[in-house]
Amino acid sequence: MKRLNFLFVSAAVFAAALFFPLNGSCAGKAPSKHRGDIRILYWNIQMGMWADQEAEYANFRKWIKEYKPDICVWCESGSYKKTSGKGSIPKDERYFPAGWKEFAASYGHKYMGISAVRDNFPQVITSRFPLSTVEVFDSTGTPRPIWHGAGHHRIKMKGRVIDVVTCHPWPFSYSFEARKTPAQKESSAKKEGDEYRAFEMWYIVDHTICNPEYAGAEWILVGDMNSISRVDNHRYNLPEDSSQFLTQDVIRTRTDLVDVIGARNPGEFVSSTAKGTRRIDYIYLSPSLDARVRSASIIKETWVPVKYTGISNYWIPSDHLPIVVDLKL
Repeated sequence: MKRLNFLFVSAAVFAAALFFPLNGSCAGKAPSKHRGDIRILYWNIQMGMWADQEAEYANFRKWIKEYKPDICVWCESGSYKKTSGKGSIPKDERYFPAGWKEFAASYGHKYMGISAVRDNFPQVITSRFPLSTVEVFDSTGTPRPIWHGAGHHRIKMKGRVIDVVTCHPWPFSYSFEARKTPAQKESSAKKEGDEYRAFEMWYIVDHTICNPEYAGAEWILVGDMNSISRVDNHRYNLPEDSSQFLTQDVIRTRTDLVDVIGARNPGEFVSSTAKGTRRIDYIYLSPSLDARVRSASIIKETWVPVKYTGISNYWIPSDHLPIVVDLKL
């Protein structure tokens, strides 16, 4: 029944999508590495920071420590590919995700949580403040799998309880059901992957932010969502009814969450990928938290210039860019 309900309302999402009010401002520059507010650091670190394996993640660790984050969310947080980009690391030799507790402690985070580990691409959250995992989402009890898994975590800090949802929806142009079947090509042509991503987001939002059990909660929704937002359509110039907007429209029409980067860059385009062509990584905040944003930036500054390796879609240090948000609580 949930599957049918989703298909029925997805058409309404197209029609209902409206821009949320924009507030705040953004300097568009890298944030200060030294500050006294709550700092959220998010990054899709591509294959568990594959590019820093030979250095035993020393450069990655040093970079994190310089920014002094209070909460980190790492997407693609499992060690998977070798530094060469060719071949996989044997499972018993992979440092992440099992090594995250040790690694997080090295940059001052005592607490961590992990989304459902369905494949090689879980999300990990680490924190200076007490953190507990409320629920993880994979394929148990869901009408269709949440492909890379997702997680609902709770952080207690500075007298507040904040709920954090991490996600990384389906990345392909075809649907999950068509994967590795004769129907895959046709499914891709029909852009059924867009609908599958939107289903995942619908399910995650329905069980967290829109769940009456959590009424009154303050939310952070974060991740590589493999989807674009209609607020950036001045860049993409797509038809307003493009299915590529479906996933973000679920968030924009079903919740009151604020797209932190989009809200602070009206009429501008800030890419979240190394290629510089798309914004597919997002931090959404409840309005009460968004009102306390001091700065929000997508940054290119890492320990080396972002560089394409020439191997598949591998970039050094990642094919995505970090997002840093400072809150004044």
